[in-house]
Amino acid sequence: MEQVNTTLLKALCEIVHPSRQEQSMITYILNFCYTIEGIQFEMDDENNLFITKNTTNPAVYPCLVAHLDEILHYTGVKCAKIKGNKIYGYYKKTGKQCGLGLDDCFGIYICLHCLYCLPDLKVCFTTQEEMGCIGAEIAGLNIDFFDNCRFLLQADRMGGQDLITHTNGIDITSDEFLEDIDSLLEKYKYKEAWGTMTDVGTLKENINLSAVNISCGYYCAHTHKEYGNLTELNNCLNFILEIIRLNDKVYEHTADLSGSYARYSDFDWPPGESKHVYAYQDSDEAFYENLADKCSNCKTYRCDECGYYWRD
Repeated sequence: MEQVNTTLLKALCEIVHPSRQEQSMITYILNFCYTIEGIQFEMDDENNLFITKNTTNPAVYPCLVAHLDEILHYTGVKCAKIKGNKIYGYYKKTGKQCGLGLDDCFGIYICLHCLYCLPDLKVCFTTQEEMGCIGAEIAGLNIDFFDNCRFLLQADRMGGQDLITHTNGIDITSDEFLEDIDSLLEKYKYKEAWGTMTDVGTLKENINLSAVNISCGYYCAHTHKEYGNLTELNNCLNFILEIIRLNDKVYEHTADLSGSYARYSDFDWPPGESKHVYAYQDSDEAFYENLADKCSNCKTYRCDECGYYWRD
């Protein structure tokens, strides 16, 4: 069983990489990949990064997806600290807790770990996910990259138990794929669930492959109370590795796009679900006054009720 490399994880978490300013994260990823044999990469006009690791010339590849941006703004230098099985952030100067952008640093970490330990793999790193999957809309047009992939796996879900099979208003995976990983769901204690919006849902507009979004252990995302559970991150990592190693065929799936939506604000909330729009949490009150949207439910910028949803 693989174990999380905490040195690599902390380095990723300490990078500042807001939407449309993902270059620092891209540079770190490329420098990491230069140390790995068999890596090729390409970028598109939205700075989406497409990486292929090929050491055995397979006919088809597993494909992982992660987004390069984070939503938080910082008032100082952030540092990552691990205590027990938890990781959280703090400001270097004041020691005050801050977020780390674990959405989607945890997903990026899993992609890099898998690039290091698997012989063959494709990874699509997208930009501007937090602005409505803008990068993924363009990335999905790179049909040649995805043409020889087996399935799409993304670790961009809070908590430690959800396997998202419905997101962006559409079903994103096939019954065959779910049947073939059923024993792994039980082994790693995952269960099917619905999500709101993420890259694999947007990619499904053009890519006819089974896809899932997987809980990877972060909590209180998009806030400065954010923290991560390393036990759950490790569980997600090994779940993904076992899916890849045990399922080597192509799982086709064509989504019914009639119910799909393009932005968080388009989501038709199910009965009983919170309709709060989660705003940033920071000490700078002036920052809130410049936000475009208040929570549609409680009419405040400081919406502490939900933590799951955000729109620009």
